[in-house]
Amino acid sequence: YAYLVALLCTNIIKTINPTLIILNGPVIENSKFLLNMIRQIVKQNMLNIPFEPSTIVAGELQEYAGIKGAIALALQTIFEPPVTKSHNYIKIPERSI
Repeated sequence: YAYLVALLCTNIIKTINPTLIILNGPVIENSKFLLNMIRQIVKQNMLNIPFEPSTIVAGELQEYAGIKGAIALALQTIFEPPVTKSHNYIKIPERSI
């Protein structure tokens, strides 16, 4: 189990290079040994790869993690500043040869 979760964390680090990875669930929350094994395997997998180290921690929200994450995503979507396209770009004149 630790190897598979560590492999997932390694792939996430290689793909998006996050500064923090939060693992959640009853198995992770109740086993510090498992979390330490995951960290150790990820560290071994990333020895020859030039990425910044990610911090891997156990989540503290327990059963509220899903609903709080959904609320945070909804708030980000609602209050996201609008992105407008700028049409004020410089046109480079074409050269005639």
